[in-house]
Amino acid sequence: MKETIESINRQFDALIAKIDPLSAEMLRDRDYAVQLADCVTRSYVMLNDGMNSEHEVCCACALERDYLREAMERLELIGQTGEVDTETERFYFEFVASLWTIRRHIAAALSRL
Repeated sequence: MKETIESINRQFDALIAKIDPLSAEMLRDRDYAVQLADCVTRSYVMLNDGMNSEHEVCCACALERDYLREAMERLELIGQTGEVDTETERFYFEFVASLWTIRRHIAAALSRL
């Protein structure tokens, strides 16, 4: 279990390294949006696989996993269309904040092991 959470933690480190918490400007680059969507996809898959290997999953983890799925789809769409409007920027900053929340939950889970 610990190795699974540590792997997920490293994936979230990589995801967080890709974001700019102060600007959504990079989203205007469609290649960046696609790369970010791919990184979110890897994070989602690892989180989902880790949850499937455990019998007890907290509601917060399930909600965070579902949020990543929605974010992945949204980022893929941005990568396809290249459209970045005010709503997209709002989503991006909410996404960034959510990543830090998820990361704190992962760290807390590791500290309990």
